[in-house]
Amino acid sequence: MSTQHAAPRTAVAVAAPARTTHWSRPAALRCLRALVRLGGSATSWPLAQEARALNISTDIHAARCWLAARGYEPNADGEPLVTADEGIKGRGFSRDGRRVFRYTLRADVVDSLRRVWG
Repeated sequence: MSTQHAAPRTAVAVAAPARTTHWSRPAALRCLRALVRLGGSATSWPLAQEARALNISTDIHAARCWLAARGYEPNADGEPLVTADEGIKGRGFSRDGRRVFRYTLRADVVDSLRRVWG
């Protein structure tokens, strides 16, 4: 009785990762509207509460993508549309050790969105 052995596996070419990412338009709009209502800047928890978001960093990503798709770009100084700085009095951590970020929407973008949304 002869036994057959499987041929050794060879490497398979894998396609390069896509250059685009998935993002949610409703999440982007909820997040941007919440940031505008909060004066253009807020830390993670208040922004998540205002936007009713489960993962605010994902919604911030969606907001950045939505703004880019609408033609908003960094200004001449290279300042991004939305910044995320570690933000509790310079420490960047909550009492229980979680990282906290302050998300800030550029002032000219806040003004533009206020004009559009009324």
